Amino acid sequence: MKKKQVLTMTMVVMTAVISGKYWILPVKAEERPTITWYAVGNLCDSEERISEAGTKLLNDAGIDVDFEVKWLGWDNYDQTISNMIVSGEEFDIFNRDIATINNYAINGGIYEITEEDLTNKLSSVVDAMGNDIIDACRYNGALYATPVAHEFAQWRGVYYNTKIAEDCGIDMSMVKSIDDLDAVFAKVKEMAPDIYPVDTVNSENILMVMADLDDINRSSDLCMGMDISGDVSGIFNPYENEKVVAALKKIREWNEEGYVFTDTTADASALFWNEGQIFCRIARMKPGTVEQYSVGNCKFDKVLFDENAVRTFCDFPGGWGNAISATSDNPEAAMQVLNFAYGNKEFIDLLTFGEKDVDYTSDENGVITVGQSGYGAQVYGSACWQMGNHYINSVTDVQVAAGLSDIGNVLKDFNNNATSTEHTGFYFNPSEYSAEVSAIASTCLEYKVTVLSGEADVDEILAEFNEALAANGLQTLLDAANNQYQDFLETKEK
Repeated sequence: MKKKQVLTMTMVVMTAVISGKYWILPVKAEERPTITWYAVGNLCDSEERISEAGTKLLNDAGIDVDFEVKWLGWDNYDQTISNMIVSGEEFDIFNRDIATINNYAINGGIYEITEEDLTNKLSSVVDAMGNDIIDACRYNGALYATPVAHEFAQWRGVYYNTKIAEDCGIDMSMVKSIDDLDAVFAKVKEMAPDIYPVDTVNSENILMVMADLDDINRSSDLCMGMDISGDVSGIFNPYENEKVVAALKKIREWNEEGYVFTDTTADASALFWNEGQIFCRIARMKPGTVEQYSVGNCKFDKVLFDENAVRTFCDFPGGWGNAISATSDNPEAAMQVLNFAYGNKEFIDLLTFGEKDVDYTSDENGVITVGQSGYGAQVYGSACWQMGNHYINSVTDVQVAAGLSDIGNVLKDFNNNATSTEHTGFYFNPSEYSAEVSAIASTCLEYKVTVLSGEADVDEILAEFNEALAANGLQTLLDAANNQYQDFLETKEK
């Protein structure tokens, strides 16, 4: 449980006042709230130091709170957040894709942001994002999260370790399709046998690139998908889809050749990736993706299979947002902190890179070089897309070297020029089907790692998997989702 500090001050602020952009909260007598902010990625050993620096920035701006940032690993983040919400444990802000936040909201776990909140308390959020983007994140007209200022679409392709490519004599400009990777992976295996050519940790990424699969609600655990290309209409079982099956057979081929990193836990993959033990990932990408991962001794570049960026479930409503827990003891103070993360460059730099001259250095032009140890080295790859308004972050030396010295405006242009699919903005409400959702998620958990890692014969494992999905009510979910989708299309046409 969060603690509150007793202050020695006697002055009590009786009314809300405006200080610049930042709304100053009426503080309860002799109580000072501590606002906690949970983020997901690599674990961090400098949370206390960053929290103290964040508290000082907030206090200097007239926001009278204590601040704590807490980083959790991917393996226990969702369970921790869910447990805290269900148990009523007091905490304030957390980051997640907005589809997942909507699921928490359906069950009353999220503070609803009102129009008054947007106007009077979250003005920096509105200034940064604009009403159109904010409105695209609503669920049934209600807003439960502020969209993070990052990309709202993605390219599809491969990003890879440039040193490994150079050491192995590989020219990645020759790669135009998934099939071209066969020869590349063979060369990596031959020249650097201790390095894994590819990992398959992120199913939402790899099957989207290889098979045009868009997981509904950005949740592969629901085992329902849509086709980005429009080759298949409506919502379907991905594991009966021809393109998905072909992609899984390709992964199986790679596994049999010893190309695939088979420990599919996110933390293990991140460790090997950051140490330069994995050559590439098949992935969704945006301007700055390779620069995001190019910290320390690892540098990356990309190959795109399609120059057109596409908006998918991963972007609306699956793009990342910042939400306030319904268990927050002081949502007004939490909104102050959240608003500050959208309007104050120094604060968002702190959350993203750490402390100047400790975790990073800055040259005379304000260009940042992230250190090889410390907060930035540990969390930058995750922090730079989930902590608020990243349009105003300082640029890094790697971004400047890649021609992305104006990355904030580059991302805005990228977002504005992206292509929407017919289903962009659709969200399946599973609240009436909790039994089926739970059963399907359990079934998926049992099979998905084996299916995605290529460790079993595809035809055999899919026959078993699909039989289990059918027995646990997948068709009921498919029928419900398709009915909701038709309603969405009809409303969209009006």
